[in-house]
Amino acid sequence: MSESTEEQQKALPGRLAQVIATRGGLAPPEAPFVIEHREALIYMLCEAAELEHGIMCQYLFAAFSIKQDAAEGLTDDQVATVRRWRERISHVAAQEMLHLALVQNLLSAIGAAPHLSRPNFPQPASHYPAGVNLTLLPFGEAALRHFMFLERPEGMALHDAPGLAAYGRAAPAMQPGDIAPHGQDFATVGHLYRSIEAGIEHLAQKYGERGLFVGPPRAQATQQYFQWPELVAVTDVTSARRAIGEILEQGEGPRGDWRNAHFGQFVEILDEFEQLREADRGFDPVRPVVPLNVRPSERDPNVPLVTDQLAQRVMDLFNVCYEVLLLMLQRFFAHAEETDAQLKVLADGTYALMVQAIKPLGDVITRLPAGPEYPGQTAGPSFELFYESDYVLPHREAAWVLLAERIEAAATFCQPSGTDSTPEVTQTLAEVRDALAGIASSLQAHLPSRPAPAPAAAVEEVPVMLDRARAFYRTCAGGSLDDVVSSAFADVARSAYLLLEHTTRSENSAAETVTVARITDSVLRPLADRLGRDRPADTSGVPEPRVPDGTVPELARRAAMDATQLRVQLADTAPPELLEAVAALQRVAVDLAPDAAGQAAELAETQRGLRPRIVVAENGPYLVTNAAAVRSYLGERLRVPPQLALCRCGESGDKPFCDGSHARTGFSGAKDPKRVPDQRDTYPGTQVTVFDNRGICQHSGFCTDRLPAVFRSDAEPFVAPSGGRMDEIVRAVRDCPSGALSLAFDGTEARDLAEWHGIREPAIEVSLDGPYRVTGAIPLADAAGKDVPPALGSSREHYALCRCGHSQNKPFCSGMHWYVQFRDPAGTADPTLFEWAGGLPALTRMTRMLYESLLPADDLLAPAFADLPPGAPQREAAWLAEAFGGPQRRGVTSLAGRDLTPALRARWASLALRAADQAGLPDDPAFRAALAGFLEWASRVPADSPGHVPSWDWSPGGRPDTSGEQAGASEPSVKLPGPDETVGFEAHIRPLFRERDRTSMRFAFDLWSRDDVQQHATEILRQLRNGTMPCDGAWPQSWTEVFRRWAESGFQP
Repeated sequence: MSESTEEQQKALPGRLAQVIATRGGLAPPEAPFVIEHREALIYMLCEAAELEHGIMCQYLFAAFSIKQDAAEGLTDDQVATVRRWRERISHVAAQEMLHLALVQNLLSAIGAAPHLSRPNFPQPASHYPAGVNLTLLPFGEAALRHFMFLERPEGMALHDAPGLAAYGRAAPAMQPGDIAPHGQDFATVGHLYRSIEAGIEHLAQKYGERGLFVGPPRAQATQQYFQWPELVAVTDVTSARRAIGEILEQGEGPRGDWRNAHFGQFVEILDEFEQLREADRGFDPVRPVVPLNVRPSERDPNVPLVTDQLAQRVMDLFNVCYEVLLLMLQRFFAHAEETDAQLKVLADGTYALMVQAIKPLGDVITRLPAGPEYPGQTAGPSFELFYESDYVLPHREAAWVLLAERIEAAATFCQPSGTDSTPEVTQTLAEVRDALAGIASSLQAHLPSRPAPAPAAAVEEVPVMLDRARAFYRTCAGGSLDDVVSSAFADVARSAYLLLEHTTRSENSAAETVTVARITDSVLRPLADRLGRDRPADTSGVPEPRVPDGTVPELARRAAMDATQLRVQLADTAPPELLEAVAALQRVAVDLAPDAAGQAAELAETQRGLRPRIVVAENGPYLVTNAAAVRSYLGERLRVPPQLALCRCGESGDKPFCDGSHARTGFSGAKDPKRVPDQRDTYPGTQVTVFDNRGICQHSGFCTDRLPAVFRSDAEPFVAPSGGRMDEIVRAVRDCPSGALSLAFDGTEARDLAEWHGIREPAIEVSLDGPYRVTGAIPLADAAGKDVPPALGSSREHYALCRCGHSQNKPFCSGMHWYVQFRDPAGTADPTLFEWAGGLPALTRMTRMLYESLLPADDLLAPAFADLPPGAPQREAAWLAEAFGGPQRRGVTSLAGRDLTPALRARWASLALRAADQAGLPDDPAFRAALAGFLEWASRVPADSPGHVPSWDWSPGGRPDTSGEQAGASEPSVKLPGPDETVGFEAHIRPLFRERDRTSMRFAFDLWSRDDVQQHATEILRQLRNGTMPCDGAWPQSWTEVFRRWAESGFQP
C-alpha cells in the first residue's frame, strides 16, 4: 500500500464508521443505579477494577496473537499494517492499566484496600450483568466486534459478536436501610462509572468530603511514580470526577464524539481489516492461537489445557510474572512503611515486568505449538491467577522479601529444563532472566543484608551466560551493517565472541567464569544494544564463527588492541557503548596477560593521544579515558587500564568497576525533581566572601568538621566568614570535594585559587561508602558528547560523582549515600590501623589540620615549628601510614631533629589528637588508644632517627568489635501514642527523627530541640505531607498524623 493510499484511508472513515456516525445520535443514557453507603461504593469500584483488569487481559491476548513479520506469510505492506494494529491495541491495553490504577486511587481515597483479583478465564457467564462478557479471543472480526461492544458509548444500540452475549443476571433492589451491598446491573461500562460518580457525589453530601475521603494521600498513584500524565490523585469530589472523566473519555469518548476513544479505534481497525480481507481473500494476519489453560480449573473441569511441555513451561513463567506484577501493584497501593524512593522501585518494577518479561513471553507463547491434540494451533497466554493478590504481609520488609524471592524463583525457572527448546525461546528466556534478576536486585537493595545462599558451582553458570552471549553476538552480526563504523563494531563483537568461545575451553574454571561474564555483559551486550537499536537484526542465518588458533591471553590482547585502535580512531565521537566494551576488553587483557603491567602500558601508549575525559552513559556507567590516577579511599593507586567503566548504579558485584548490572536493574540516571534547588548563596565577610551551592554539596563534612565556627550546621546563616582565620577558610574551600564552595576578595571571585591554580593531575578517588571524587579538571560529558552543565558557581576542577545510584542530583553526588547506607568496599575482618583510620587521605587531613591550622595558632608551639618546609604535613602522613600498616612511602616525621621540652611534647600530642577529631578520624576507644600511644611515642622520637618508622599495632585492648555494626545500623522501633493519649515531644516526636535527619537539617534547625521544631512546625508538617522530608523518603501517614496531633494540641513537652 502506498503512503498516499494509506493517508487517504486514514482521512476517510470506513464504512462501519460511516454507518455508526449516521445513525442519528445516541439514546438517552441509562439512569444511574443507587449507591446509598460506602460499602456499596467499594463493592462497585471493585467490580469496576475487575472489569478494567479483565478487559486489559483481553486486549493483550489479541495483540499477542497478531503476526509480526513476512516470515509468517505477509507482504511488507501487510506487515506494516498489522504492526500498527498491534501497537494501537497494546496502547489501548496500557490505558486500561491506567484505568485500573485510577480505580485503585478511588478505592484508596475512600479508605478501601486495593482490589486486583478477578475470576480466571474463561469467566463464568453470569459473573457480570447482562451485556458484559469477558473472554480471551485472538485478533479478528469477532474480537474487534466484541471490543467495540464493551467500549460502546452509553445509549448506542450495538450487538456483541455472535456467541458472546452474556447471560442475564437479576439485580436485587438496593434499599436505603441495607447494611450489605448487592450486585447491580449496568448496561455499559460507562453506565457503571456514571453510577459510581453519582454515588460519590451523594455520599460526599451524606458524610461530608472529609468524612468520605479518609484515605492517605500518599497511597495515591501519581505521575511521580508512573509515566501517565492522566494519572489523577483522588482526594476530593472534584479529583474523583476528573479520574472518572479520564476513564470515560479514553474508553467511549466525550458524549457523542467516540472516534478517538477506544471504541473509535476498534471501529477504524475493523474497517481496515475488512477492506484488506476483501482485497485479498488469503489475507490472514492472525497466528492460529487457541485459548488454553495450563492448570485444570477448579470451577470448570472441561476447560481445555495446553499439552506441549515447552508451551506449558513458558506459559507458567508468564503467569508467575503476571502474578508478581499484581503483587507489586498491591504492595504499592497498600503500602504502610515505604519511602518515596521505595515506592518508585515498586512502580519501576511493575513497568519492567510488563515490558521486559510479560511482553516478550506473550509474543513467544503464541508461536509455540499447543500440543498434539490441537494440530496446527498455537498456545496463548492464559493470565491464570494461582493466588489472591493480597497474600503478602502488610509489613514492608517481609513483603519485599517475599516479592524478591518470588522473582528470583521465576528467574531460575527461565533456564530450560528437560524440554526441547528453540533458539528463539532460549534467547527470550535469557533476556527475561536478566530482567527478573535486575528487578529482584532493585528490591534487595532496600532490604537489610541477609546471609547469602550457597552459590552454585561457577561452571554451572557458564552455559547460561553462553546462551546470552550467543544471542548478543547474533544481534551484532545479523544487523544491516551499511556503514564502516557499524561494521567495525561488529568486528569488535566477533573478536570478543571468539575470545569467549576459546576461554570456555580452558581448564581454569574461575578465570573462565569472570572472563565470560565480562565479555557477555560488558562487551557483547552494549555492542548489541548499539547495533540492534535502529536496525532489527535477522539472527536466523548467523553462523558460528571459527575459533582461531592462539592462547587465551593472546586472543584477549588482540581483541583489546583492535577495540582500542577503533576507539582512538573515533576519538570524542566514540559512542558510550563502544567505550564500555573497550573498557571491559582492556581489563580482560590486562588480567589475563603474563605481564599485566606491560599490557596496561601498551594499551596506555596506544591511546596516549586521547584527552582525559569522563562520559556519563545514559542510565549507565561513567566511562573514563586516560585519568592519570585512580586511587582507593586509602590513597593507594589502583592498577587499571587507560579506559575504564566505573559503576554508577551502585549494584555492580565488581565495584568500583561496572559489570553491566545497570542494564539488569533498569537503573535511571534522571535527576529527582524534589532535589535541593540549584542555587548559589553568597555570604559576605570582613576579609573574604564565601559562596556556597547546597544543591551540589556531597555532605562530606570537611568544612563543618574543620571550621565549625565558620561552616555552621546548627545555625543560620550556614556560613559565617568572620568566624575563622582567612587562611583556614581558604583551605576549607579548596578542600571541598564537591566544588560547592568558592570565595572572593574585595568583590572579585578567586576562582583560580579555589581550583588549585590548575596544578593537580587528573585523578579519581573512590571514596569509602561515598562518591567518586574527581580532581584535575577532567571534562565531564553526557552520552551525546556535550558538556554536562555544572551547578551554579560550582567548580569544574573538582567535583563528586554519585556511585550509590540514589543521588537526587545525578550524575553529581547529593549525599544520599549516607541516607541509604551505601557500603563499599566491605570492611576486612582484620583491619590494620591504616585501614581503620581511613587510609592516607584521612591521615593527611589530620596532619594538615595539625600543621596548617592548630600549631600556627598555638603561642607555645608555633615558634618551634616556624621553619616547617613545604609538604611537611604530607610527608608526616606518609610516615604515619607506613607505621599503621600502610604502604611504604618514604615519609618522615616533622618532629625529627626538634628538641622539645616535656611540656611541648605533651602539647603537641594533645593538638594532634584534636586534629584527629577535626579531621573525622574514628573515635572508638580501641583506635584512639592505639593513636594516643603512637603520638606519645612519636613525640619522643630521638632527634637523630628521622627515618625510623615503627610497626604499630592495636593496643592491648584489641581491635574494635564490628559484629554489631549491621544491627546497629537499623533504626530503633518507634512507639506511637494511642488515639486518646496526649502527644508529647520527648516521648513521641523526637524519637521519630533519626540522628541522620537531625544532622541533615542542622543548617536550618535542630530536630531534637522542642523550641526549634515548634517554631518551624508549619513548614515541617507541610514537607512531611508532601513527602519531601526527610530527604530519603516520606514518613508513614501514621507518623505524620502524630506530628499533626502534637502541633494542634499545644506543642506539649
